[in-house]
This record gives sequence, C-alpha cells and structure tokens, in this order.
Amino acid sequence: VPLHRLDRIIILAHVGMSSGFASACIARGIPVTFVVGKGRAFGSLSSGSLPNPLRLRAQYDLVAQREARVELARAIVAAKIDAMLRRLKNVTMASEIRADLAAYRANLTDHASPESLRGVEGVATKRYFEGFAARISQEAFAFRGRSRRPPRDPINSLLSFAYTLVFSEMQSALLAHGLDPHPALLHDLHRNHPALASDLVEPYRVLVADSFVLTLVNQRRVTAEGFETHPSGAVFMDHATRHTVLEAFESFMVAPLGGARGSASPRRLIDAASSAMLRVVLGEDQVLQLPLGGSELENPTAPPLSEPAVP
Repeated sequence: VPLHRLDRIIILAHVGMSSGFASACIARGIPVTFVVGKGRAFGSLSSGSLPNPLRLRAQYDLVAQREARVELARAIVAAKIDAMLRRLKNVTMASEIRADLAAYRANLTDHASPESLRGVEGVATKRYFEGFAARISQEAFAFRGRSRRPPRDPINSLLSFAYTLVFSEMQSALLAHGLDPHPALLHDLHRNHPALASDLVEPYRVLVADSFVLTLVNQRRVTAEGFETHPSGAVFMDHATRHTVLEAFESFMVAPLGGARGSASPRRLIDAASSAMLRVVLGEDQVLQLPLGGSELENPTAPPLSEPAVP
C-alpha cells in the first residue's frame, strides 16, 4: 500500500518495522500506534518536533485554573451523556434509562469538582450499559456488565479493543493540533498517561467505539468462536478475528457515522473535537463544544447544562 494512502498505522505485538519505514512515517506525519496483543496501547511514534511553546503555555495555564478545569470536565461529561441518549434513542425498553440519564445531565451544575463529575459519569455509564445490552442481537455476545483488565467475555474483549483504537485516534488528533495530550481535565493526572486524550475521548467511546462494536456483532462480522479464553479467565480475540476487527475499524472510521448521507465520519468528529479543545485553549471559544455528528460539526452547541436533554 503506498504511504500516501495511509492515514495511520497500528502495530500489534510481535510485528516489527524497519528504521526506513519508521523514518518515512515520521517524514509524512503518519501516526503509528503500538498495541500489545491484549489490546492495550503502550506507545506511539511521532516526529519529535516540539509544538508551539506559546500554545503549550496557554494550555497549561488553562488547566491550572481550577474553575476552568471543572467547566471543561463538566462539558465532557455532558457530551458523553448526550451521546448515551443518542445511542439509546430507539431502544423501546430504555425509556426509564433515558430519563435517568437526562436527569444526571440536568444536575451536572451541582457538581463542582472533577472527582464529583467522575462519579456522575460512572453512574451514568453503568445505567447506559443496561440499555446497551438490549441492542445486541447475537446471544453469544450477551452483555452482562462491563469487565476490563482483563475482559471476561467476547463483548467486553471487543469493547476494550475498540476503546484502545479510538483512544489512539484522539491522542493522534491532539498531537496534530499542537496540544499536549497529557494534562488532565476530568481524569487524574498519571505519570506518562495521556490524560487529556482519555478525557476528550469519553463521548466517542459511546458514539464511535460502542457503535462500531454493535455493528460488528449485529452484522455477524465476528463470532464467539473467534475468541480464546486464557487460564486466568481473560477472553481475547484470536489472530484472525483481530485482523477482521482492524480492517473493519478503518472502514468504519472513514464512513459517515450511522450511514446517514452528509454525516461526518468518526475520524472527522475526533479531529473536530481536538480542534474544539484548541479553540478553548487559544481563547477563541469560552465553552468546549464537542461535536456529536451530522450538522453538529457546524452547530455543535449542546443544550445548556441546566436543561435536561429530552429522552
């Protein structure tokens, strides 16, 4: 495949690359992410050129302001709940879940710390997954709750892998916009962990990764036979399934989200989210507005935090 046709490269464990190929990727700005066999990103390859130092200083100054950090964290949680509401919109049995999610969103202004907002996000996510389970059509992939590190069944194995892939997309997008992916807004700051990428990817875990997994399962692109159970009880994809998932993921990321004509692709949405963060850092926008698809790239403003999204 010619390099000019590549948007990004994902290197799985035990796969090598020559120094010449690595140099070519760096020269062309092609992001390379290294993923261990179990689906966890553990590194990336970049040019090593430093971003604009004035831009970085503006970013660090912004994150150092507690009130500003809380507002940004609140906007992220609001966008994630909006994504959950959208994902459960046509699930008949999820009306009570949607009502609860709308209530959580309406009360976000009552929470004035990242820690408290993380609590709301956790409760909302647990409630959302109750409705997510109803959207799975293959009985072999029945969802009985989220398990990770390690995943305990095929559906959780798919979710963990998809979250890793979408996270790497967000990290690459932030770097492409000259932002440091490490300073935390919602999550705690951990040594060497790109916390900002973890923050901004939250709505897109629902909107992109969950949608991708449902597409794979409900279209029977994967089967339960393509997963292996380790002695520890962990469940991981076999080589053939992993190849199928990666190939399908690339197609999914460049197609209109939801298949609707005129909708933005997942990759474009993630790039737009990074651009939205940059505008806040530069003072061009006062509010972080994360696009969730369709016309929202042009009009990404979500309902005010004091008003619940209509279930």
